[in-house]
Amino acid sequence: MSPNKTQLSRNLVYVEELFKFFENEDCEVYVSSEKDFEFLSALEILAGKPLNVVFYEENHSCPFCNSESKKNGRRVRYINMNRPVKIQKYVCSDENCGKFYETNIEKIVPKNCNYAHKLRLEVVKQLLIDYSSLEKISEQISRIYGYKPSRQTVLNHQKESYENHYKDKLEEGLNYTDDDLSGVYGYDEQFLKVNGETTVRLSLLDLNTHVQLNQLIVKEFNIKIAEMFIKNTLKNKKVDTMVTDGFTGYNHIIEELKAKHQLCTFHIMHNLMMDLVKKLNKIKRQIKTRKKKTHELTRNLEKNKYKKNKKDKIKQLKLLKREIRNLRKEIKEWESYVERISGIFKAKTVKSAKMRFSRLFNSKMHLPPLIGDFIQKLSKVFDKTINHIANNCIPSTNNKKERHFGITLPGYLKRRFRTDLGLEMHLKFAEYRWIQRNKKSVTF
Repeated sequence: MSPNKTQLSRNLVYVEELFKFFENEDCEVYVSSEKDFEFLSALEILAGKPLNVVFYEENHSCPFCNSESKKNGRRVRYINMNRPVKIQKYVCSDENCGKFYETNIEKIVPKNCNYAHKLRLEVVKQLLIDYSSLEKISEQISRIYGYKPSRQTVLNHQKESYENHYKDKLEEGLNYTDDDLSGVYGYDEQFLKVNGETTVRLSLLDLNTHVQLNQLIVKEFNIKIAEMFIKNTLKNKKVDTMVTDGFTGYNHIIEELKAKHQLCTFHIMHNLMMDLVKKLNKIKRQIKTRKKKTHELTRNLEKNKYKKNKKDKIKQLKLLKREIRNLRKEIKEWESYVERISGIFKAKTVKSAKMRFSRLFNSKMHLPPLIGDFIQKLSKVFDKTINHIANNCIPSTNNKKERHFGITLPGYLKRRFRTDLGLEMHLKFAEYRWIQRNKKSVTF
């Protein structure tokens, strides 16, 4: 018989003996305290029933005097609150010592705790995927381990595992070098509540490499805090352009940094549309009212309900249709103004952008007051809205920063957290997920 066949036959014998061993109702599996507890689950699947596990010490020497020890009974302990195992107890054979001790399984289950290390880390690993409430994490653990810990237990293990195992690793994963920075940064604030108290999150993001340079959580916010945060974060770093919304308080900060200032064109157009939408909605309501009257008149005319004043009703119908056409024409005029303004920021060259703006500015006296006032305000900051045209590396909007906020702390979580530590844990894991999925290298 060849060596391979001999080895195979031996393995079959061992497997056969293993299953015979499992058939014995009183079988005990002796497991060293140095071994991984998780492999027992695989054995129990093979056996098709729970095993009678006994943890023992490979070295029977007394930990107090190094003399030989004798077995001294066992005690039952529950791991993960639902898995009974036996712990071998010992007594020192030296009469001068005679101390009692038992098998140490702290490598499997921490001292004074009922949950294995793996389960304790599992409550935090969930956060590496996405945010989960304490109740959902508890249910997930119940499906895997067969026992549902309380929300307080999950929270306690989250805090301990985060502080002792994950905090330093996450911070290391979020570290960056100057080579990871492009010099084009987006700044913004996010307002939320922690235990009902207003809290502000300040953040600086590289808009090309998606690296978050820094973030700060404060209870009270003013422009001086923003200035200190931005200057301290960008100290001794390459700064070419800052992209912000239209808040004027940022102007002097960016001037002192000697950087270009790109205003978010989305915010600019949004400010225009805020006023314009009200007017457009009013016109649309007028069209809807006239359409309703038109349908009613048309239906009644078809049924010959107007015999005496039929001609007057026909004139009224024509008038209503004319008014609807005029209202639709007015909507198109407003929309054309919006397209002309939006076209300024979409121009391919700075020269064409300035030409488009100058045409509107020179005719502002002939424009509707709403558009004329907007053009007048835009003229004061126009140069800060077209930096992106001259440099493709500068985005026209701060949308990436807004998306960063929306992914790392979406709206439905802004009022969810009850403690600062809970918010800190979530943001650390969310930032880690963000950088792992979105980080890019500098390509210019």
